[in-house]
Amino acid sequence: MRRKHEFITSFIYHIYNRGVRKNKIYNTSSDYKRWEKLLLWSSNYNYPYSVYLNQLRQFRDEGRGIDVLNHRIENEYKYKTPLVNILAYVEMPNHFHLILEQNIDNGITTYMKKLQTAYSMYFNQKYDLSGSVFEGIYKSVPVISDPQLIQLLKYVLRNPIEADLVSPRDILTYQWSSVKNYLDNTNYGIISDDRLPEELFNSIKLTKFLLDDNLDLSQLEELTIDNI
Repeated sequence: MRRKHEFITSFIYHIYNRGVRKNKIYNTSSDYKRWEKLLLWSSNYNYPYSVYLNQLRQFRDEGRGIDVLNHRIENEYKYKTPLVNILAYVEMPNHFHLILEQNIDNGITTYMKKLQTAYSMYFNQKYDLSGSVFEGIYKSVPVISDPQLIQLLKYVLRNPIEADLVSPRDILTYQWSSVKNYLDNTNYGIISDDRLPEELFNSIKLTKFLLDDNLDLSQLEELTIDNI
């Protein structure tokens, strides 16, 4: 099915999808962690993450230093320019949201294919399943203004509150979103902060931003993924 829009380099997009038949796509903390590893890897390396992990285990089992492997991956398979910049993300039990900036032509299309395929293979193998993990092709909405981006960031990052997964006062402790990156990006490196408002990187201002539930939904296209 053809999209209503083409992805344009340097533009920002809201990308989201959920599990097929509204099934969970994250069952354990290791599932969330695998997804977040793939978020960064899929943008930076033209190499299957599962293959890399198998080789890493083999090197360690054989007592070989992993520096040689990592050096080869960095030099032969790392993109000169990441496919996308990740501005925000949240993982919910049966769906995800991403806010992405496309860096190169076809960057988002390539990135999302790699991300969803790699995670689906991991998920099906782990749980002895087959077939689709996600509900068809992911949805995408262009972000055409700064006010729209602000409202979208608030909407995406408040998802755990709206779903009663965490209390409003504990929103900064929710593990599976980019909130933790804003407050300590040195430990994760997933987020690109060039186009994000500065209040996201201060815990007091970020809390105030997320606790303000006065969302201007007119800035956002109708979302049905969270109405589950």
